[in-house]
Amino acid sequence: MCTARSTFITWHAKDNQPLLIGPNEVEVHRYLGRRAVEAEGVFVHAVNGMPDHVHMAVTVPPTLLIADWIGELKGGSSHWINHKNGPGVPICCETGEAPLD
Repeated sequence: MCTARSTFITWHAKDNQPLLIGPNEVEVHRYLGRRAVEAEGVFVHAVNGMPDHVHMAVTVPPTLLIADWIGELKGGSSHWINHKNGPGVPICCETGEAPLD
């Protein structure tokens, strides 16, 4: 029987620039938390990070294609913050993922 999987995800701002500071940090973290749970069965334990990267601790169902879901989160958050802040403020580029089991 397949069960939910707890995982820790990180991704960095473009060129590891400290772009996630002040209002950007808070708003990106909120956006990611809201967007993540749009996928059925996802539970977000925490969203946090540093000025140059994001951390997410989540539990995902076995039916979720994690790589596709992470791609949607990265792309969606980058698109959202870039349009909010204007062009020239790219956020996401590199991803890592590790199971917490």
